[in-house]
Amino acid sequence: MPNIDGGHYFLTVLAPIKLSNEIAPDGSIDCPSNRLRKLLALMPTTGGGREGLVGEDLVLDRPRDISPFARNDLNHFVRFAVIEDVNYNGRINGDGLVEALRGINPAELQAVDHLSRPYLLFAAEFDPNREGAPEPDVYLDRLWTTMEIELRDIFKYCFHFDEVKTAGDFVRYIKRCEIETTMPFNDYWIEPPPFKTVPLKAIGYGALGAGILAATGTWFGLHHLIGWFGALLLAIIIAVALPILIIRFAIRSGGDRPFPTAPDSDLRTILKALYLQRAFVDFAISNQGAPAEALSDAFEKFIAQHRPRGDEPTQSPGVVGS
Repeated sequence: MPNIDGGHYFLTVLAPIKLSNEIAPDGSIDCPSNRLRKLLALMPTTGGGREGLVGEDLVLDRPRDISPFARNDLNHFVRFAVIEDVNYNGRINGDGLVEALRGINPAELQAVDHLSRPYLLFAAEFDPNREGAPEPDVYLDRLWTTMEIELRDIFKYCFHFDEVKTAGDFVRYIKRCEIETTMPFNDYWIEPPPFKTVPLKAIGYGALGAGILAATGTWFGLHHLIGWFGALLLAIIIAVALPILIIRFAIRSGGDRPFPTAPDSDLRTILKALYLQRAFVDFAISNQGAPAEALSDAFEKFIAQHRPRGDEPTQSPGVVGS
């Protein structure tokens, strides 16, 4: 599954966190992952319209009740999390009879995966550049421009981030830590997307024909070299294996195709829709039981005030409510 799906870019980053302990101002010893977790806990998520910074030296200096990610109009959802280790999901069990025949003792411990260090998860869903510029480069460059202070405060606990000096350095650092997003969450499709049906019957017939042709060519081309039995055996293997591989490739290729872009799913349109939804609920409550003429006049004023087809007024990014 590609990182771009449903018209959005799904960025997943795992940045290794430093292991060396640090001495806090009060003389206590603390580890970088713990200090980072405390910082993220203080980071604002959504708020009522005031902007502030995250830096540790700014905690008491300014109101900080709105996310710094709201400073640009690209972010749909963003999340940070400290991952200390992978979860243990229990023993991997197989067929009991097969395991008994293989001499596997179910009482013996299996190998368990562990991380060598904590990692910082940075996951973001954003509107990609529509002009063909490479992503996530454009997004990360803009992110650095709008919230460099917060990004430095957060990523300074990550391995090698002290080498990041410019926006270009930040883009390269994040791309080095990026992993493929294998399960994006498409959240704006109201109806099922217009998927193209995979013509399985046509693909099956075509694959079968390709297998027969390849097998026939193998027989006529090799029977005088390896004997009729060897050529026949090889032709049978090709006649069976080649159609299976072709069908598997066709199904995988269809499954790897991204979701089409949902209508009106860019952040600017979504914010306008949320604003209109809230405003129309207020309008409906205020005009309960109004006569038809008064309701018509009120609705005309509603349209003139809120301009459903205009960009403004709208809901601000990162703000719940007005």
